[in-house]
Amino acid sequence: MNDIAALVTPAMVYPLFPSARRANIDKYLPPILAAMHAQSIGDHDALCIAFGTIAAETKGFVPISEGVSHFNTLHHPFDLYDFRHDLGNKWVGDGEKYKGRGFVQLTGYFNYLQFGNVYWGGLYNHPEMANDPVVAANLLAAFIKAKEPQFRAIIAADTGEEWADTTMAALRHLVNGGRNGLDAFSECFAAADRALP
Repeated sequence: MNDIAALVTPAMVYPLFPSARRANIDKYLPPILAAMHAQSIGDHDALCIAFGTIAAETKGFVPISEGVSHFNTLHHPFDLYDFRHDLGNKWVGDGEKYKGRGFVQLTGYFNYLQFGNVYWGGLYNHPEMANDPVVAANLLAAFIKAKEPQFRAIIAADTGEEWADTTMAALRHLVNGGRNGLDAFSECFAAADRALP
């Protein structure tokens, strides 16, 4: 794949995130591009997925912690994530400890354990570090790299002039496991597809 990470500038990315402060893009874009390049996924398609994911998870182009909502909380913050065996959470408090963080909203003990090597102290021991700019960028890249065979196959199967809704839904599902944020992902992906070299 043709690595274009070194060619991508903040000016190309500003229009993809109209609600984000330009200072955020100036600050966070370089570590994202460096992380994508380091994972050998600095090509056009992978960058479109990265930007689409950021748009779906954090429109402000800044790594954030998941907020309390009816999707994750019943009685105390993130208690609906406690004892979620599919996430690897086993105890009261695991939901809040391993809530979504970063550009990719890494969630659950299993994911913090699997991708924890992007931070030398181990993310499962220091989950708050998932919002560190460099760690968040490396998490995003590592997560996309782990899905590379699937996303390449999905993109290769799309033969239309415009991206099919089913293609966008399948790509979003790889990261989110569902359709949450699909519209934001699709819009940003298509805009990045037009804007990037």
